[in-house]
Amino acid sequence: MNRVFLSGRLGRDPDVRLREGGVQVARFSIAVENNYKDRSGKRGVQWFDIVAERSFATLAQQYLRRGVMVTISGMVATDKKRPYVLVESMYLNDGGPAPEEEGG
Repeated sequence: MNRVFLSGRLGRDPDVRLREGGVQVARFSIAVENNYKDRSGKRGVQWFDIVAERSFATLAQQYLRRGVMVTISGMVATDKKRPYVLVESMYLNDGGPAPEEEGG
């Protein structure tokens, strides 16, 4: 079973483009806090690349901005070298401050 659930804040605004065949695709990254703290007492952050297609790309373009909290359900896929999460469902959570680290 290839299923991933992630909740985190967007590191950058979605980059929305049209793929061949007119399919709309949005790419963005989210920062997910680790449940544990390091020696200095800070929580680590893991960055995940996200790809949303079709209606999810439209929603991302309309409602997602850097710093917004979102919950993603999807599957892990690869694009040449890098893995990413392909959105199968998306829930918009509250807004709020952007992560302190810069997203990729």
